[in-house]
Amino acid sequence: MRIGLGVWSLFAGLMAVFSHTHAAVSIEQLQIEGGDIVLVVRGEFEFGDRPEALSAAVTQSGARVVTFNSDGGNVHAAMAFGRTIRALGLETI
Repeated sequence: MRIGLGVWSLFAGLMAVFSHTHAAVSIEQLQIEGGDIVLVVRGEFEFGDRPEALSAAVTQSGARVVTFNSDGGNVHAAMAFGRTIRALGLETI
């Protein structure tokens, strides 16, 4: 039983490492009147979407506001983005 569990754990680990994940959402910068930057999260959330991309976009752009153009998707990925938005103190519209 231990060998079977070990083999299964190894297989699951390798699948996690080598599985192809890609971001389904994109983060775009929109400059509004007055020069402020709004980040727009577009697309459907998928498991592989990384909220770190939002953090990087905020750092690069200086944006303080984020909005969405999304049909939803993976709730766990979306919630991770929500936690990042809260942690960064961003406003949403």
